[in-house]
This record gives sequence, C-alpha cells and structure tokens, in this order.
Amino acid sequence: MKHSETGTIATLHENGYGFIERKGAKDNIFFHLSNLIMVKFPQLKKGDELKFNVEENNKGGKAVQVMRKDAVVTPEADPKPQMIYED
Repeated sequence: MKHSETGTIATLHENGYGFIERKGAKDNIFFHLSNLIMVKFPQLKKGDELKFNVEENNKGGKAVQVMRKDAVVTPEADPKPQMIYED
C-alpha cells in the first residue's frame, strides 16, 4: 500500500541515495536515485522540498516516485524513474 507525503532532504550520499525528513513523522525515510521522477540525483541538495509515495517494506518503508514538491506531472512528462546517475 502506498500513500503520499512531503518532506525535505536530510542527507545525500554520493552513491545515489539519501534520506528525507518527513513532514509530520518521527523517522526519516530512505530514497534511491532509481525512484526519482523529473529530476536527476546531482540536481538535488540538502534541504530541497520533495513529494513522494511511501512503499512499505520489511525495513519500514522507502520513498518511491520522488519528485520536487513544486513539480507538475503532465501527460508529456515521463513518469518512469530516472535511472541515470550523471556527474
């Protein structure tokens, strides 16, 4: 089951993952660059506001369909995750 949330980037790791400080939640949530939509990992920085869905797993959950909070998804936008890590 997925549900939508918002938050800010708490930490980023050059390996292509990070943690989001969830608005209204105690725990930060993991995200991976393979779950980014309409933004590439190198474009992100600590403190950026994001919106995302939470997918529950055996570790508690992970952020999927991660995008900037102000992103507008249009029919022309590619809803597939960006799987390219560029320097």
